[in-house]
Amino acid sequence: MQCTPDFNHKYRFLFIGFALTVTSFTLFEYSNLIQTLPKSNITREIVLALGQILFQILFILKLDRKTIINYAGNLMTVSIMGSLILIPILILNKYMSLPQTFVLGWFGLTVFIMFTEHFRRIKVLQLPFYLCLTWILYRIIALLLILNF
Repeated sequence: MQCTPDFNHKYRFLFIGFALTVTSFTLFEYSNLIQTLPKSNITREIVLALGQILFQILFILKLDRKTIINYAGNLMTVSIMGSLILIPILILNKYMSLPQTFVLGWFGLTVFIMFTEHFRRIKVLQLPFYLCLTWILYRIIALLLILNF
């Protein structure tokens, strides 16, 4: 028995926009906790979140439109899940100063959880495994760009 709703383009795009917004603001706040990163701005985080979607879509352009939009929705579900994992640390940091190793460790754990969920969703959607590799590649490229510009 599945509880999956019917596919609706309008609601899917609204969800993607909502998830993109929540993810961007959460990453903006969290990146400012990481002292080794250059000072963040909301535009950078929006570009990074939107860039992830566009980057991943480049690797599945040959698939039908519904599959691409469905994957983008799943990709943003993973992103919003990561944001929800980071929010408790943002709240906790308002009341006490957290050690940098804890902030970085929590971020690393979040990325690991997101990767395993992305991997699971790729299998369920029957999409190619290399999307998990490009998911990691995008994050490495983004980090290099952040550190160097």
